[in-house]
This record gives sequence, structure tokens and C-alpha cells, in this order.
Amino acid sequence: MAIITTRNLHYQYRDDDKGRPYALKDVNLELEPGQFYAILGSTGSGKSTLLQHFNGIYQPTEGQIQVLDIIFEAGQKKKGLKGLRSRVGLVFQFPEQQLFEETVEKDLMFGPIQFGSSQEEAREAARTALAEVGLPAELLERSPFELSGGQIRKVAIATVLASKPELLVLDEPTATLDPVSRKELIELLQRLRREEGRTVVMVTHRLDEVFCYADQFVLMKEGTVTFVGSKEQLMDAPERLAEAGIIEPAVMTLALEASRKTGIPAREMPCHLEEWVDWLCELDVLKGAVNEKAEQSLHTDREEAPAAAGFKHQESAAKAVQTVHTGEEG
Repeated sequence: MAIITTRNLHYQYRDDDKGRPYALKDVNLELEPGQFYAILGSTGSGKSTLLQHFNGIYQPTEGQIQVLDIIFEAGQKKKGLKGLRSRVGLVFQFPEQQLFEETVEKDLMFGPIQFGSSQEEAREAARTALAEVGLPAELLERSPFELSGGQIRKVAIATVLASKPELLVLDEPTATLDPVSRKELIELLQRLRREEGRTVVMVTHRLDEVFCYADQFVLMKEGTVTFVGSKEQLMDAPERLAEAGIIEPAVMTLALEASRKTGIPAREMPCHLEEWVDWLCELDVLKGAVNEKAEQSLHTDREEAPAAAGFKHQESAAKAVQTVHTGEEG
């Protein structure tokens, strides 16, 4: 069963301008539990507006959205959403703005206490959440504002995890972080999905940082969803990225170019750069083996059909390998 379902969802910001365009238009989505979703789009595409429907901050102008077992219908304003917000953890674009207590421990305890936990239960939840994001327990007594940028982001995520949400929703959580901290944060989200079965939904405009980690990709443009699918499906339709104003990641460009020159499907190419090193080394071994076999075949009786056929096959394979290394087709 889907954890989030939208049906013809429209949203229009309320103001005096009745002719203001819809921020969301006819959005139809089904997000399954236990998956890592990346929602991508350029500025103004509606991705952050959609995200804030997931815990009821915004509610439909038209259409419907169901989050877990809560249904939001246009024209029927729901209140009393404390229970839902304990199950859907929302991390805003600059999550350090969510921190306000004197110590990390107090910040982490705040959510569980608000949702009914005792002091001791909240303290234990704080320690568990901090460990989940890979930070040491000694930080509990520190002020959150004494930490590094990467640590502050992890603490902000831990404040949400402390309430044990079923769905973790993040709005551009890597904004302003350095490359190392961005990578650590994305790997943390993937680990939460893989090892703990959490459902993760992350909004970003940087496909390169989630391309090798997300299970499913949602592309948005001008308030509409233009694509939903896996990495493999996205690689089969790269034109969708340009349509949504998303820059194609370098590793995807490399895979598509290597596929064009070798005939190997792009979806079978490596994703991480370190995997490319191993893959190219394997091609080197293959190239050596093929060349050696081809050399041996030159000394066999050309009238032996199997040997001749084998040589032709090996020669073709050698040419395919050559194109990866030289970029030239023989």
C-alpha cells in the first residue's frame, strides 16, 4: 500500500490575486514505503510546495492527498494534526533554524516530549537518534551552535528521527554544505532507508548528489510532475532532465557515451566513480585476453570454421573495448 497518494492535486497560494497561477497542477503520485525518493525541479517547479502537503502544512485547493491513513480533501480543512506530524518528520531547507535549545540533548528531547514521551523516554530517544546519524554521545551536552555545518544538519535530522517517524521528508538538506558533508548526509539517508526501512523523500535540484543513491526519481516543472521512475528508466529518457531544467550528472553522461560507443546498455554501466575504475580495469583484462586469443587464431588453419568464427567474434569484442579507451571506432 502506498504511503502517500495524490489524486488530481492542485494548490494555489491564498492572496487577493484570484488570477494567481496554481503552484501545483493536477499532481498524481503514489509513493511506496521503504523507498528513497528524490524530487527534482528548478526554482518555482512546486517541489517544496508539494513536500509541505505531506504533513498538512498546506492542504489541497483542489483534489486529494492521502498521507498514511489521513486523507486531505479540497475544501475540508483538517486540524489536530499532531499525530500525523509525529509520523511524518519534516526537515526544512535550513534545518539549523529548527534548533533553539541550550544543548543538543534538549533539542533532541523536545519532539518526543511534545508527542507524549516521558523525560526518561525522551532522553533515551535523543541518544538513539544521535547514534543513528553517526554522531558521538559527548555532543549531547554541547550547544548545537558550536558544531560544524555538517554536524548541525545531522543534529537537525536527529531531532526529527527522535520522534520515530514513519516518513522522513527533507527540503534541500544539503544546501550550503561542502562536498564532503553533502556526501555524508546523502549516505546517511540511504543507510536509514536500507538498514532501518525508513521511507525517505528528499527535494533537491542537484541530481548529481542523489543519482547513485535514490531508488525513485520525481521530476517537476511549473507545478506538474513530468516523470516518475527509477535510475534505469531515467537513463533511458535523458531528455526529460533538460525539459525539467535539471543538469545531467557527469556519471550519467559518461555512461550514455560509453554505451553509444560499445553497445553495452547504459543501465548496466557503473554509477559511482570508484566503480568505473574497477569496470575499466576489467575491460583491460578482457582486451588482453581477446588480443591474445586473436593472435593465437592467426596461426590456426583458416579452413577450420569454428576457429575462424571465434576470431571474428573476438576481433569485434576487441574493437568494442578499444572504443572505450581511445574514443575511436576502428
